[in-house]
Amino acid sequence: MGNHLFVGPVADPGAALKLEYAGASVIGLAFYELPRYPVNTRVDLSLGQVISSALSSAELCVSLDARKDIELQRKWCALLEPDYVAIDLRQADTSQLLTITRSIKAKIILMGLVLDYDEDPQWLSERLRSLVSDWDLFAVVLTLLPGLKRPVQWLQEESGACEEDVVLGDIETILASFPVLVNMELDKRDFPWVKQRFSSALGFFFFLGGGRDDGGAPVFSDLETTTSLLSKFTRHAE
Repeated sequence: MGNHLFVGPVADPGAALKLEYAGASVIGLAFYELPRYPVNTRVDLSLGQVISSALSSAELCVSLDARKDIELQRKWCALLEPDYVAIDLRQADTSQLLTITRSIKAKIILMGLVLDYDEDPQWLSERLRSLVSDWDLFAVVLTLLPGLKRPVQWLQEESGACEEDVVLGDIETILASFPVLVNMELDKRDFPWVKQRFSSALGFFFFLGGGRDDGGAPVFSDLETTTSLLSKFTRHAE
């Protein structure tokens, strides 16, 4: 597995430093409140600069919002100089955000893709193939099996029990074929299995939140859980 460990959105400098120390390679920020997120995500330019300046090794990723002031986001990105920008494909018109990505030399992350246990992996592969063709992107964030409480255990013990179910081989093929950052429910007991079976993935994306348990996407984890999981990733990478 790649060593890209993204965590976001972060709106507190202390949390950003704690996550960096635990092993996060990229810290994510958002200029606006993000829908479906259970915590405050908004960071203005001043706070974004404080967080960016506090980081010693982690890179910076900024989430863009196609429904908000494009010019303001462009100006703030020009000042923050993020290494990555994240774009949610569920927003209506993301094409206008390309004016921002063209004006700064940041890598593009696309979010909003999901593969649950009863969904068609072939459709997802076709969608990913189209995105890779249409966008000059670094990676897509793929939320895996959000409808399951223990998805890794399900993959190990129950995957394929029903003919319509996604099987581990489907996921491994997708990870080997496309630039994917995985987002899914994880437990410390899932290591080193995840590192071995998801070795083709670019890394993981942890959506910082907690407090929501509706089986939706993306999958959130709180600060304490996320730092613990990051430490596990770092330990198994050694």
